[in-house]
Amino acid sequence: MKKRSILSFLIVLIILIVPIIHAVPYEISLQGILEDSSGTRKPSITVKMNFTVHDALTDGSQIYKKNAFVKTDKNAVWDIILEEMNTSFKDQMFLGIAVEN
Repeated sequence: MKKRSILSFLIVLIILIVPIIHAVPYEISLQGILEDSSGTRKPSITVKMNFTVHDALTDGSQIYKKNAFVKTDKNAVWDIILEEMNTSFKDQMFLGIAVEN
């Protein structure tokens, strides 16, 4: 009887843990300091930024893209979370960031 209870407990535990393991969010948190081409910081502004992720440094396939308006704080620091990335993160990837004028 005791072995059956332990086995039942282990089965329930596995059933509860498997969804948690697969529920790992596929996202990246990024932070940076926004500067213009002369190196002057750009505090307290909103800019459109384009984020892309590729599977190779050159001639690779784009596997993720997000365009977002990002606001800098008083020190020109910005942050964003790139969400819903459909990747396992097991392979090397390359991030591209472009700031529109």
